[in-house]
Amino acid sequence: MTDATFEQSRDFVQSLARGLAVLRCISANGASATLPEIASRSGLSRAATRRLVLTLEHLGYLRANGREYAFSPAKACVPSTNFIATGTSTFSTSAPY
Repeated sequence: MTDATFEQSRDFVQSLARGLAVLRCISANGASATLPEIASRSGLSRAATRRLVLTLEHLGYLRANGREYAFSPAKACVPSTNFIATGTSTFSTSAPY
């Protein structure tokens, strides 16, 4: 199944994909990003971006600092920014002990 075909299937969760796109946009920006920056980079509307960012903030994955949003250190389970930016798994890049 191709990516485009899968994205049209019942198994694809568009909201999750959009939330991860928001996280990738913040990761790509470095430390933080504003709503307009996230919306521009993700290709999502400002309204959708706002709802996703506020939800991620409420769940503890993002924190607000004025008008900028950054990853929250409170959520240790958030994948590293390297993983989000590159899609590289820590497990595949870690050396065995």
